Amino acid sequence: MKLADFLKGGWDASTTTDVAPTAGDTLPSSDAVQQHAPQMGAVEGAAAVGPAYVIQGTKGCTFPITVEKRRGKLVTYISNCSGDTQQLCQQLSKLLGCGASFDVAKNKVFVQGRHDKRIEEYLVTKQSHCLKGIMRKKKQRIETAVANVAAQKKQREAKKKSRDVINKHEEQLKKNKTKMQASVDERLTRQQIAKMKPKEMKIHLGTRGLSIQGSKGELMARLVDACFPSPPMEDAKVAVEATPESTHE
Repeated sequence: MKLADFLKGGWDASTTTDVAPTAGDTLPSSDAVQQHAPQMGAVEGAAAVGPAYVIQGTKGCTFPITVEKRRGKLVTYISNCSGDTQQLCQQLSKLLGCGASFDVAKNKVFVQGRHDKRIEEYLVTKQSHCLKGIMRKKKQRIETAVANVAAQKKQREAKKKSRDVINKHEEQLKKNKTKMQASVDERLTRQQIAKMKPKEMKIHLGTRGLSIQGSKGELMARLVDACFPSPPMEDAKVAVEATPESTHE
């Protein structure tokens, strides 16, 4: 019995015989069956995987982090660590930029320097799934503090950006003023003044410290007088000519 007939007409026990599949029969391969079958093993394996390491809180439900002196230097200790402590050391070393290792004798992770606050912030914001037995209020307090710091940083960046924009605008104004000063120093011709609009005339008059009030004709005359000043008048000697007397003979 062919597979197509079986699908169309159903199964009949009287006609069923052990017949080898022919070339026309298409049976699903084992690869296709495995591809569409639910991968229960993978799902169970993913559910079984937990955090790489676990940090258990103290009896008071606080962070098991202390700062002590070791050979005259401050060292930050993290107690109650289990699991892959090497991964924890690598993360802290990358975060803080200092050495971190696991002390087998004390069963603690120690970090060079005082970094208790930064370690708490990192564990709460980035590795909260690794913390066990820590008070929720303390976690929320740290999360709020970190959020406030981030908001303040954002505000500072916004202020800095606005200051940069203002400084850039002031520099542009200075450049424009310098350019305008150069145009003021450059003497204008009468043809250029005649082609100017009142707005341009007011700019040139303002840069020269002259009044910008009046009609177009007044502005033009004022600008012409500024660009073409009359030469200073020298003191003329007033010659008093005597009135010619008529001579009568």
